[in-house]
Amino acid sequence: MSRGMRSGVARGVDAVPKRARRVGRARMSGERGGAGGDARADVSRDEDGVVVFVNKRSGGRRGREVLKRMRDVMKAPHRVFDASTVERAIERGDVRWNDDTRGLVAGGDGTVALVADALRTHGREPPPMAIAPLGTGNDLARVLGWLTVWDDARLFDQERVVSTLRRARLERVDRWALDIERPKRSKHASTSKSFVNYMGIGVDARAALAFDLARKNNRWTWLFFHELTNKLLYAVFGARDFVEHSFKDLRDDVVVTVDDRVVDWFPEDTEGIILLNINSFSGGVRMWSSASASGDSQSGESFQKSRKDDKLLEIVAVTGALHLGQLNVGVAKPVQIAQGSRVRIELKRKLPVQIDGEPWMQRAPATLKISVKDSFQMLARPRRDRMVDLLQRWRSQTSSYDEDESDDKRGGERRRKRRETLRRFLVTTIRFAIFAIACVAFVRWLLPSAATRWFSRA
Repeated sequence: MSRGMRSGVARGVDAVPKRARRVGRARMSGERGGAGGDARADVSRDEDGVVVFVNKRSGGRRGREVLKRMRDVMKAPHRVFDASTVERAIERGDVRWNDDTRGLVAGGDGTVALVADALRTHGREPPPMAIAPLGTGNDLARVLGWLTVWDDARLFDQERVVSTLRRARLERVDRWALDIERPKRSKHASTSKSFVNYMGIGVDARAALAFDLARKNNRWTWLFFHELTNKLLYAVFGARDFVEHSFKDLRDDVVVTVDDRVVDWFPEDTEGIILLNINSFSGGVRMWSSASASGDSQSGESFQKSRKDDKLLEIVAVTGALHLGQLNVGVAKPVQIAQGSRVRIELKRKLPVQIDGEPWMQRAPATLKISVKDSFQMLARPRRDRMVDLLQRWRSQTSSYDEDESDDKRGGERRRKRRETLRRFLVTTIRFAIFAIACVAFVRWLLPSAATRWFSRA
């Protein structure tokens, strides 16, 4: 290009008014962003959308599928993030929200705490979040009413996701701080953690620890492919204490203080102590009755109804692995011990501890101090939504029956076959678990010394 032509082009550009050039640049940036308008408008629309956090490790192989499909379904201004990398996304500034933003966490209850903690690094209240349960227990999702809501038809439909979250009710949930103090000469003199659902010491924490170690071992990851098998494996791992009773002296190994009062009325056969913030444990077991009359509890006190936002913890005792199994099938009740807002637990020997499904072996001596940390907003399923779903299901079933009765019969036959296959699988797994327990008991009886050495190494 000659010098004269270049000068002409420059004069042509200068001749365009600055306002028109600004509008053009804004329009181009809007086209690149996929949403039109200037950059500030794009940010505003992003903040008004729905943010989805998916834990790809939850639900066996289900988490990766959900993450992939949600990224395909949810379009701007809605955004989908991998929950395991949410902190990096926040640092990059990719996660934005305002008072109108709604969130959805696809994962277990631990994923909710992980995402809430990461979002609080901004020093702001996280957006209210609903839960699409993919974990093993899903107790928080159960309490908030989300357990049976997210079938594939609803979860992978952008309009239905947004509509469901916008209609959901706002509810606050307490979060509790756990401060672990050890002698100053130890390597980690103090540690801080937080939990939302519950904390356990003893028999339930040991089962959770064995389950967690097996799931992280590459040799056994193939076993954890479905939520149902995860629950069955959890029960199998808990069967060890059905034989051993490793925590039969737990009452003498801990000192529990609730609101500055020492609790010394634990039953003699106590093997587990559980602190509850929500009234759902281990996949839906109600551990606290609606109200306790005076004389029903070990201390002879009357207790309040359990609530997730009352700044109170409920303390219960379980008497072993068999008692936990009976609680899961509804043929036994836990022992209600106390209620309080400040709990102090002194450990005299090394014991397994778990919070919201995160287990570890806690060395002793140690002092565990539990107190209210804060609270945050969650989304609860609207009550009328259940009736609407029932009506829609009834209408769809009626219309499909009228349109093609033969297709309905074939679908019913397929459902019956699936149920029969599932029933056989459950029966086989339960028989295997019973056989494994019997084998362990036989080995303990036949070779007590050798079996003891083997279990101590395991």
